[in-house]
Formats: sequence, structure tokens, C-alpha cells
Amino acid sequence: MVWHYRNVDGWLASIREQQLLVALIAPCARQNLQIMRGNKVIEIKSPYHNKGSEVRRILKNQSFDFILAMGDDTTDEDTFRELPSEAYTIKIGAISEIARYNLRSQTGTLPFLKRLDEDEVGK
Repeated sequence: MVWHYRNVDGWLASIREQQLLVALIAPCARQNLQIMRGNKVIEIKSPYHNKGSEVRRILKNQSFDFILAMGDDTTDEDTFRELPSEAYTIKIGAISEIARYNLRSQTGTLPFLKRLDEDEVGK
């Protein structure tokens, strides 16, 4: 389960984030679930699975001509790590030692994707 709160007022988000964390600690501990805080996101997950393990499962059963993975959170590093070397991995924001490329900010993401689409349509 993931709660993204990028578009929420900062003051209200900080209050709700703390309330949610307090409410989740006991049930998550009972179920052996991890609570992860990221870039304006709270994620609850099994310690046995992550984005990388899902990528590994998908790639085991299928093949792809083109793979693009983009992310701005530390949890996206698991995805980048599991993808084949020819995949296009892009970390948004902080530089990644694992991703091949970097976009400086989220505001550059949509223009980048639109440019990819324009280049593809132009072929």
C-alpha cells in the first residue's frame, strides 16, 4: 500500500503523515510489514518483496524490446538494480549509482516523455 501526498499542503501533509504512521505501527508490526517513508510517500510492504523482486518475476516469464524505468524514490533503486543492462533507467532528482541516467527534477519528466513520444511518432 502506498500513500502519495505530493499535492497536499505541506503543513497538513506533515500532520496527516504523523497520524498515519502512529496508526500503522502496531498493525504493521503484528503482520511483519515494513513502513517506508520516501519523497512525500509512505509505503507499507512485505519485507520479502519489493519493486525489484517483482521486476525479476516479470522478466523471468517475458521478454521485452524496450524497457524504461523512471523513479524518484529510494524504493525505485530496487527496480533499477534488477533490470538488464540495456534497460533505460532514470533516477529523478538525486543522482543514483544504479540508474544509467538522471533527470534533475520531476518537472522535467513530462517534457522528457513527450519528447520520446514525438521522436517515436516522427519515425
